[in-house]
Amino acid sequence: MRHGLQVKLVVLTLGAMLGLGSATPSLAQRPDTVWPNNYKLVLDTTRVGVYEVTFKPGDSIGVYSHRPNLGYVLSGTGKLRMYYSGEDYVGPASADLDTKPGMAMWSDGDAPYATKNVGTTEVTILLVELKDRPMAPEVKNRK
Repeated sequence: MRHGLQVKLVVLTLGAMLGLGSATPSLAQRPDTVWPNNYKLVLDTTRVGVYEVTFKPGDSIGVYSHRPNLGYVLSGTGKLRMYYSGEDYVGPASADLDTKPGMAMWSDGDAPYATKNVGTTEVTILLVELKDRPMAPEVKNRK
């Protein structure tokens, strides 16, 4: 199954489960406008932002934080490294995430971090951010 069709099927299923309405533009800065090579906007409503996020080997994104979200690995058995130490990937990594297709992840909302694909394969994740849920206390003031 091609990624595009796979993404559409997952989005339609999640949309039905979450009772999503019609798409409306988001007022907040979206990651696809900051990292267009990595984030592709799939759906934007008043309740969720859905992104297809692709990391080629060596790809990285700068410091960012998410609202509560669900991630689903579409493809790529690989390794993503999250850095909580700064924008320039200096200092120890706080977490390595070993990915495999079909893996699901949940986050209540993250402190700001940067991500780099330190593996040898491309990793693609479907990310569903919940806009109507509060962020974790340490990141509530994100603009």
